[in-house]
Amino acid sequence: MDEPTTKKGFLLGVFVIMTGLALDSIITVPLFVKSYGVYFSNVYLFIGLAEVVLLTTYAGYEFDATYTKDTDK
Repeated sequence: MDEPTTKKGFLLGVFVIMTGLALDSIITVPLFVKSYGVYFSNVYLFIGLAEVVLLTTYAGYEFDATYTKDTDK
């Protein structure tokens, strides 16, 4: 089984952000906001993106520490 790590948590965060930004560019902005500049220059968007990366990285770190067993017996 593939164990969780901090690196995998970070990569998950990057994947989620890329997917979210792609979907926002295709669906949200054209249908609801109408201005790419207004949507993508909002400081709260960047705070949310940083939060996603930090939380997924921390989750990878925490699960790595929790589920990695010490094999020295």
